[in-house]
Amino acid sequence: MNSKFHLSISRHNLEFLYDFVLSDFNKKYLGSLLGVAWAFAYPMVTLLVLIMVFQLGFKVSSIPMGNENIPFVLWLTCGLAPWFFISDSLISATASIHEYAFIIKKVPFPAHLLPIVKIFSALIIHLSILALTFLFLLIMKVPLSLFTFFQLAYYLLATTMLLAGISLILSSIAVLARDLIYMVAILVQFFFWFTPIFWNLEQLPQQYQLFFKLNPLYYIVSGYRDTLLQGVAFWEKPGFTLYFWIITFVILFFGQWCFKRMRPQFADLL
Repeated sequence: MNSKFHLSISRHNLEFLYDFVLSDFNKKYLGSLLGVAWAFAYPMVTLLVLIMVFQLGFKVSSIPMGNENIPFVLWLTCGLAPWFFISDSLISATASIHEYAFIIKKVPFPAHLLPIVKIFSALIIHLSILALTFLFLLIMKVPLSLFTFFQLAYYLLATTMLLAGISLILSSIAVLARDLIYMVAILVQFFFWFTPIFWNLEQLPQQYQLFFKLNPLYYIVSGYRDTLLQGVAFWEKPGFTLYFWIITFVILFFGQWCFKRMRPQFADLL
């Protein structure tokens, strides 16, 4: 594999990522009156609307999870936290090559890092939302421990690896078919409903549950809930974990291959 493309992080790439992520993050909210507060507006409003609809409208006060009944507010918050990170990353990463086309066409540039920049830019917001989630859990008297932070570090790594592979595929294809940038926003909405985020998978018959568990995004969402609400370790689900990493590495490998194949054509297509 071309060493110029490989995703191993050299010192130069680390410096580039750090500078470019901060630049991208600042540019995204530069000039707006509320600045970075807009990053929290959408997730907070979405959470409040869903809570009002299901808890006040449908009278859903708790959700069965294992042998416990979890307050619906906590259950929903812990599921939405990773989803906002996933959706923001995919939508912005898909358009990343087009967004920075002016650089790619003028100078030699590690274009494969642009989707990664978008993921880390979204990660800044995600960490802030996680901090608010921790505060909410503590208010609701849910204990946090070193195990919690270790588990979340693992799931953040797992999410980032999966997003990197998908983003490389989507961003490279979007250069050839720009309509994909708009289609991804629709696909993200589809997977929002397809992934058990606001509805409980355990309510389905056992024979149908496996179909939804094949979605690797479910592994992330359920992992956050397992970690924050029940203290279940990822190694307690070895088959599920192995399946996720096989899928993730296949997607990551294909993403690198796809991007490498498309990269020489970027300057002509943009």
